[in-house]
Amino acid sequence: MGAYWLRSLPRYLDRWGVKYELVPGWENRSRSTGGFDEIRAIGIHHDASAPTTSINGALGWAYTNSPDRPIGNGFLWRDGVFYLGAAGATNTQGKGGPVWTSRGVIPVDAGNRYMFSIEAGNNGVGEPWPKAQTDAYVLLCCAVLDCVNCETPGAKLGAGDIFAHFEWAPTRKIDPAGPSPWATGAAKWNMDAFRGAVFLRMLDGVGGRPAPIPRADKYNPAKGFYGNMPIRPDKPRLAYGRCKSPYQKVSVRYLKNVLRREDAGSSYSRKLPDDKAFGPSTKAAVLNFQARAGLVTDGIVGPQTWGAIDALAKKAIPG
Repeated sequence: MGAYWLRSLPRYLDRWGVKYELVPGWENRSRSTGGFDEIRAIGIHHDASAPTTSINGALGWAYTNSPDRPIGNGFLWRDGVFYLGAAGATNTQGKGGPVWTSRGVIPVDAGNRYMFSIEAGNNGVGEPWPKAQTDAYVLLCCAVLDCVNCETPGAKLGAGDIFAHFEWAPTRKIDPAGPSPWATGAAKWNMDAFRGAVFLRMLDGVGGRPAPIPRADKYNPAKGFYGNMPIRPDKPRLAYGRCKSPYQKVSVRYLKNVLRREDAGSSYSRKLPDDKAFGPSTKAAVLNFQARAGLVTDGIVGPQTWGAIDALAKKAIPG
Protein backbone atom coordinates (compact mmCIF):
# COMPACT_ATOMS: atom_id res chain seq x y z
CA MET A 1 0.00 0.00 0.00
CA GLY A 2 1.20 3.51 -0.81
CA ALA A 3 2.42 5.55 2.15
CA TYR A 4 1.99 9.16 0.99
CA TRP A 5 -1.21 11.20 1.30
CA LEU A 6 -1.57 14.92 0.56
CA ARG A 7 -3.90 15.68 3.46
CA SER A 8 -2.08 18.94 4.14
CA LEU A 9 -2.79 20.33 0.64
CA PRO A 10 -5.58 22.75 1.73
CA ARG A 11 -3.03 24.83 3.67
CA TYR A 12 -1.02 25.28 0.48
CA LEU A 13 -4.11 26.05 -1.59
CA ASP A 14 -4.79 28.83 0.91
CA ARG A 15 -1.20 29.99 0.71
CA TRP A 16 -1.34 30.38 -3.09
CA GLY A 17 -4.82 31.88 -3.16
CA VAL A 18 -6.52 28.97 -4.90
CA LYS A 19 -10.30 28.97 -4.45
CA TYR A 20 -11.35 25.48 -3.42
CA GLU A 21 -13.97 23.24 -1.90
CA LEU A 22 -13.45 19.92 -0.11
CA VAL A 23 -15.43 16.91 -1.31
CA PRO A 24 -16.64 14.99 1.77
CA GLY A 25 -14.39 12.02 2.46
CA TRP A 26 -11.46 13.43 0.50
CA GLU A 27 -8.93 12.83 3.31
CA ASN A 28 -9.16 9.02 3.03
CA ARG A 29 -10.26 8.58 -0.57
CA SER A 30 -7.94 6.64 -2.87
CA ARG A 31 -7.71 3.75 -5.26
CA SER A 32 -7.21 0.26 -3.86
CA THR A 33 -3.46 0.82 -3.46
CA GLY A 34 -4.06 3.56 -0.86
CA GLY A 35 -1.64 6.48 -0.78
CA PHE A 36 0.96 7.29 -3.40
CA ASP A 37 4.07 5.12 -3.58
CA GLU A 38 5.86 8.47 -4.02
CA ILE A 39 4.79 11.74 -5.62
CA ARG A 40 7.08 12.36 -8.56
CA ALA A 41 4.97 14.53 -10.87
CA ILE A 42 1.68 16.30 -11.55
CA GLY A 43 -0.58 15.06 -14.34
CA ILE A 44 -2.96 17.61 -15.89
CA HIS A 45 -6.10 16.79 -17.85
CA HIS A 46 -9.46 17.88 -19.14
CA ASP A 47 -12.49 15.71 -18.43
CA ALA A 48 -14.24 15.94 -21.84
CA SER A 49 -17.45 17.09 -20.13
CA ALA A 50 -20.06 19.11 -21.98
CA PRO A 51 -20.16 22.83 -21.10
CA THR A 52 -23.62 22.24 -19.60
CA THR A 53 -22.34 19.63 -17.13
CA SER A 54 -22.77 20.62 -13.48
CA ILE A 55 -19.95 20.31 -10.99
CA ASN A 56 -22.15 18.03 -8.89
CA GLY A 57 -22.59 15.73 -11.86
CA ALA A 58 -18.85 15.64 -12.51
CA LEU A 59 -17.99 14.97 -8.86
CA GLY A 60 -20.72 12.36 -8.53
CA TRP A 61 -19.29 10.42 -11.46
CA ALA A 62 -15.67 10.78 -10.37
CA TYR A 63 -16.08 9.85 -6.71
CA THR A 64 -19.35 7.91 -6.40
CA ASN A 65 -20.72 6.43 -9.60
CA SER A 66 -17.84 5.51 -11.87
CA PRO A 67 -16.61 1.92 -11.70
CA ASP A 68 -13.09 3.36 -11.96
CA ARG A 69 -13.53 5.80 -9.06
CA PRO A 70 -11.85 7.81 -7.76
CA ILE A 71 -11.00 9.64 -10.97
CA GLY A 72 -8.37 12.28 -10.26
CA ASN A 73 -7.33 13.96 -7.06
CA GLY A 74 -9.57 16.90 -7.79
CA PHE A 75 -11.53 18.88 -10.36
CA LEU A 76 -10.70 22.41 -11.49
CA TRP A 77 -14.04 23.74 -12.63
CA ARG A 78 -14.84 26.34 -15.26
CA ASP A 79 -15.30 29.07 -12.66
CA GLY A 80 -11.76 28.60 -11.33
CA VAL A 81 -12.76 26.70 -8.17
CA PHE A 82 -10.84 23.52 -7.37
CA TYR A 83 -12.73 20.62 -5.77
CA LEU A 84 -10.31 18.44 -3.81
CA GLY A 85 -11.67 14.89 -3.92
CA ALA A 86 -8.89 12.49 -2.96
CA ALA A 87 -5.70 12.72 -0.88
CA GLY A 88 -4.32 9.36 -2.03
CA ALA A 89 -3.57 7.67 -5.33
CA THR A 90 -6.38 7.71 -7.92
CA ASN A 91 -7.33 6.18 -11.27
CA THR A 92 -6.63 8.71 -14.01
CA GLN A 93 -3.41 8.15 -15.90
CA GLY A 94 -4.05 4.69 -17.34
CA LYS A 95 -1.51 2.94 -19.53
CA GLY A 96 1.47 5.03 -20.61
CA GLY A 97 4.96 6.18 -19.78
CA PRO A 98 7.65 5.94 -18.78
CA VAL A 99 8.50 9.57 -17.96
CA TRP A 100 11.56 10.94 -16.23
CA THR A 101 11.17 13.37 -13.32
CA SER A 102 13.31 15.14 -10.74
CA ARG A 103 12.60 12.25 -8.37
CA GLY A 104 13.36 9.51 -10.84
CA VAL A 105 11.50 7.58 -13.49
CA ILE A 106 7.78 6.83 -13.35
CA PRO A 107 7.62 3.28 -14.74
CA VAL A 108 5.41 2.12 -17.58
CA ASP A 109 1.72 2.04 -16.57
CA ALA A 110 2.50 3.25 -13.02
CA GLY A 111 1.32 6.86 -13.36
CA ASN A 112 -1.52 6.46 -10.90
CA ARG A 113 0.88 5.50 -8.13
CA TYR A 114 3.32 8.37 -8.72
CA MET A 115 1.37 11.34 -10.14
CA PHE A 116 -0.99 13.78 -8.46
CA SER A 117 -3.71 14.14 -11.10
CA ILE A 118 -5.87 17.18 -11.82
CA GLU A 119 -9.02 16.94 -13.93
CA ALA A 120 -10.51 20.13 -15.37
CA GLY A 121 -13.91 20.91 -16.82
CA ASN A 122 -13.62 21.29 -20.59
CA ASN A 123 -14.90 19.34 -23.58
CA GLY A 124 -11.48 19.35 -25.25
CA VAL A 125 -12.81 19.86 -28.77
CA GLY A 126 -12.96 23.63 -29.00
CA GLU A 127 -14.60 24.92 -25.81
CA PRO A 128 -12.71 28.07 -24.77
CA TRP A 129 -11.02 27.86 -21.39
CA PRO A 130 -12.16 30.77 -19.17
CA LYS A 131 -9.40 33.02 -17.83
CA ALA A 132 -10.45 32.29 -14.24
CA GLN A 133 -9.85 28.59 -14.92
CA THR A 134 -6.50 28.92 -16.70
CA ASP A 135 -5.17 31.36 -14.10
CA ALA A 136 -6.26 28.91 -11.39
CA TYR A 137 -4.58 25.99 -13.19
CA VAL A 138 -1.22 27.74 -12.89
CA LEU A 139 -1.74 28.63 -9.22
CA LEU A 140 -3.01 25.13 -8.46
CA CYS A 141 0.13 23.52 -9.87
CA CYS A 142 2.25 25.94 -7.79
CA ALA A 143 0.35 24.94 -4.65
CA VAL A 144 0.67 21.21 -5.31
CA LEU A 145 4.41 21.46 -6.05
CA ASP A 146 4.88 23.55 -2.90
CA CYS A 147 2.99 21.01 -0.79
CA VAL A 148 4.82 18.00 -2.23
CA ASN A 149 8.21 19.64 -1.71
CA CYS A 150 7.45 20.66 1.87
CA GLU A 151 5.55 17.59 3.04
CA THR A 152 7.11 14.58 1.27
CA PRO A 153 10.69 13.33 1.00
CA GLY A 154 12.75 13.37 -2.18
CA ALA A 155 14.37 15.77 -4.61
CA LYS A 156 12.66 19.11 -5.15
CA LEU A 157 10.01 19.04 -7.86
CA GLY A 158 9.58 21.94 -10.27
CA ALA A 159 7.50 23.04 -13.23
CA GLY A 160 9.38 20.55 -15.40
CA ASP A 161 7.67 17.76 -13.44
CA ILE A 162 4.21 18.65 -14.79
CA PHE A 163 2.97 16.42 -17.60
CA ALA A 164 -0.07 16.51 -19.86
CA HIS A 165 -2.06 13.33 -20.22
CA PHE A 166 -1.04 13.27 -23.90
CA GLU A 167 2.61 13.26 -22.84
CA TRP A 168 2.01 10.26 -20.59
CA ALA A 169 -0.14 8.41 -23.16
CA PRO A 170 0.61 9.98 -26.58
CA THR A 171 -1.16 7.29 -28.59
CA ARG A 172 -4.39 7.53 -26.57
CA LYS A 173 -4.93 11.00 -25.15
CA ILE A 174 -5.22 14.63 -26.27
CA ASP A 175 -5.82 16.36 -22.94
CA PRO A 176 -5.49 19.12 -22.10
CA ALA A 177 -6.53 20.80 -25.32
CA GLY A 178 -8.55 23.73 -26.54
CA PRO A 179 -8.46 27.54 -26.79
CA SER A 180 -6.33 28.89 -23.94
CA PRO A 181 -3.14 30.91 -23.45
CA TRP A 182 -1.32 27.74 -24.54
CA ALA A 183 -3.34 26.61 -27.59
CA THR A 184 -5.60 27.86 -30.37
CA GLY A 185 -8.63 26.04 -31.68
CA ALA A 186 -8.91 22.43 -30.58
CA ALA A 187 -5.14 21.90 -30.52
CA LYS A 188 -3.27 20.25 -27.68
CA TRP A 189 -1.71 22.65 -25.22
CA ASN A 190 1.88 23.76 -25.69
CA MET A 191 3.10 22.20 -22.48
CA ASP A 192 6.46 23.96 -22.51
CA ALA A 193 4.54 27.26 -22.47
CA PHE A 194 2.29 26.03 -19.64
CA ARG A 195 5.25 24.79 -17.61
CA GLY A 196 6.93 28.15 -18.25
CA ALA A 197 3.92 29.98 -16.81
CA VAL A 198 4.07 27.84 -13.67
CA PHE A 199 7.84 28.35 -13.42
CA LEU A 200 7.51 32.14 -13.61
CA ARG A 201 4.68 32.18 -11.07
CA MET A 202 6.75 30.10 -8.66
CA LEU A 203 9.65 32.52 -9.09
CA ASP A 204 7.33 35.34 -8.02
CA GLY A 205 6.34 33.33 -4.97
CA VAL A 206 3.39 34.20 -2.75
CA GLY A 207 2.69 37.92 -2.82
CA GLY A 208 5.69 38.50 -5.09
CA ARG A 209 8.22 36.92 -2.72
CA PRO A 210 8.99 33.49 -1.28
CA ALA A 211 6.85 32.75 1.75
CA PRO A 212 7.63 30.61 4.79
CA ILE A 213 6.20 27.12 5.01
CA PRO A 214 2.66 27.47 6.38
CA ARG A 215 1.89 26.04 9.78
CA ALA A 216 -1.27 25.59 11.77
CA ASP A 217 -2.13 28.16 14.42
CA LYS A 218 -1.51 27.07 18.03
CA TYR A 219 -5.26 27.35 18.43
CA ASN A 220 -6.88 25.93 15.33
CA PRO A 221 -10.69 25.84 15.32
CA ALA A 222 -10.59 23.52 12.29
CA LYS A 223 -8.50 20.86 14.03
CA GLY A 224 -10.40 17.64 14.43
CA PHE A 225 -12.32 17.73 11.20
CA TYR A 226 -9.84 18.81 8.56
CA GLY A 227 -6.53 18.37 10.36
CA ASN A 228 -4.41 21.51 10.06
CA MET A 229 -6.57 23.20 7.45
CA PRO A 230 -7.21 26.81 8.49
CA ILE A 231 -10.64 28.29 7.92
CA ARG A 232 -10.47 30.49 4.83
CA PRO A 233 -11.08 34.24 5.14
CA ASP A 234 -13.83 34.28 2.48
CA LYS A 235 -16.35 32.54 4.69
CA PRO A 236 -19.75 31.76 3.22
CA ARG A 237 -23.04 33.24 4.39
CA LEU A 238 -24.74 30.77 6.72
CA ALA A 239 -28.39 30.52 7.66
CA TYR A 240 -30.86 28.01 9.06
CA GLY A 241 -31.25 25.02 6.75
CA ARG A 242 -29.22 26.50 3.89
CA CYS A 243 -25.81 24.89 4.29
CA LYS A 244 -25.24 22.33 1.55
CA SER A 245 -21.77 22.76 0.04
CA PRO A 246 -18.75 21.03 1.64
CA TYR A 247 -17.19 24.33 2.61
CA GLN A 248 -20.42 25.67 4.12
CA LYS A 249 -20.57 22.53 6.27
CA VAL A 250 -16.96 22.96 7.36
CA SER A 251 -17.70 26.57 8.26
CA VAL A 252 -20.75 25.55 10.33
CA ARG A 253 -18.59 23.21 12.34
CA TYR A 254 -16.03 25.94 12.93
CA LEU A 255 -18.84 28.29 13.97
CA LYS A 256 -20.11 25.77 16.52
CA ASN A 257 -16.59 25.12 17.79
CA VAL A 258 -16.24 28.81 18.67
CA LEU A 259 -19.78 29.23 20.02
CA ARG A 260 -19.28 26.38 22.48
CA ARG A 261 -16.56 28.32 24.29
CA GLU A 262 -17.38 29.57 27.77
CA ASP A 263 -16.95 33.22 26.79
CA ALA A 264 -19.48 32.85 23.97
CA GLY A 265 -21.74 33.08 27.00
CA SER A 266 -24.78 30.89 26.57
CA SER A 267 -26.21 27.57 27.67
CA TYR A 268 -27.59 27.39 24.15
CA SER A 269 -24.13 27.34 22.60
CA ARG A 270 -22.45 24.98 25.06
CA LYS A 271 -24.97 22.27 24.17
CA LEU A 272 -24.45 22.51 20.40
CA PRO A 273 -23.86 19.11 18.74
CA ASP A 274 -20.47 18.60 17.09
CA ASP A 275 -21.74 18.29 13.53
CA LYS A 276 -22.05 20.30 10.32
CA ALA A 277 -25.79 21.02 10.41
CA PHE A 278 -27.23 24.52 10.82
CA GLY A 279 -30.41 23.51 12.67
CA PRO A 280 -32.66 25.14 15.28
CA SER A 281 -30.12 24.85 18.10
CA THR A 282 -27.44 26.53 16.00
CA LYS A 283 -29.80 29.36 15.06
CA ALA A 284 -30.71 29.89 18.72
CA ALA A 285 -27.02 30.05 19.69
CA VAL A 286 -26.28 32.50 16.87
CA LEU A 287 -29.18 34.75 17.89
CA ASN A 288 -27.95 34.76 21.49
CA PHE A 289 -24.38 35.51 20.40
CA GLN A 290 -25.51 38.35 18.12
CA ALA A 291 -27.54 39.92 20.95
CA ARG A 292 -24.57 39.76 23.34
CA ALA A 293 -22.24 41.21 20.68
CA GLY A 294 -24.54 44.11 19.85
CA LEU A 295 -25.21 42.86 16.32
CA VAL A 296 -28.42 42.65 14.32
CA THR A 297 -30.23 39.59 15.70
CA ASP A 298 -31.32 37.85 12.51
CA GLY A 299 -29.72 34.42 13.02
CA ILE A 300 -27.76 34.83 9.77
CA VAL A 301 -23.97 34.52 9.86
CA GLY A 302 -22.73 37.21 7.50
CA PRO A 303 -19.61 39.41 7.45
CA GLN A 304 -20.29 41.25 10.74
CA THR A 305 -21.13 38.10 12.68
CA TRP A 306 -18.14 36.27 11.18
CA GLY A 307 -15.94 39.18 12.31
CA ALA A 308 -17.17 38.82 15.87
CA ILE A 309 -16.77 35.03 15.77
CA ASP A 310 -13.19 35.33 14.47
CA ALA A 311 -12.32 37.92 17.09
CA LEU A 312 -13.52 35.53 19.78
CA ALA A 313 -11.55 32.62 18.30
CA LYS A 314 -8.33 34.61 18.12
CA LYS A 315 -8.41 35.35 21.84
CA ALA A 316 -7.14 31.82 22.40
CA ILE A 317 -3.99 32.29 20.28
CA PRO A 318 -1.04 33.12 22.58
CA GLY A 319 0.89 36.30 21.99
